[in-house]
Amino acid sequence: MGLAGLPLPALAAKPVIAPLSAADQAMVDRAGTYLQGLTEAKGGFVQTDARGAVTQGTLFIKRPGKARFEYDPPSGLLVVADGIMVSVSDRRLKTFDSYPIRTTPLGIFLAGRIKLDGGVKVTRVTRLSDGFSLTAEDPKRQTRGSITLNF
Repeated sequence: MGLAGLPLPALAAKPVIAPLSAADQAMVDRAGTYLQGLTEAKGGFVQTDARGAVTQGTLFIKRPGKARFEYDPPSGLLVVADGIMVSVSDRRLKTFDSYPIRTTPLGIFLAGRIKLDGGVKVTRVTRLSDGFSLTAEDPKRQTRGSITLNF
């Protein structure tokens, strides 16, 4: 009980993330080396939001700092990172928003130097039939969300 007999609010438990195994850390190191060497890329992406809704489209990357996400119809979204800001345009809602790149998960892999060993917390490594995936987030929580990359 708190002061004046009022119940104390329940504290949210922070999930405990186990340290990566040596094998998982080796895959993270491989991913970091690959991403650091990546200068331009084009490919498909799939995005799942907090409600579980899935959207997809085409991603264009020019590292460091630049990316373009062209969402497939019926989505009206276009997301462009210019190295400093991430701009989100929604043609259907007629909205335009901008965010500093460092406050988005894109900053994790568009940075000039990929730091998967310190500036980013790898929370999960998953082995896939044709490779592996890793999920990363900002350990300081300055960035909302996480990003999962498949290799």
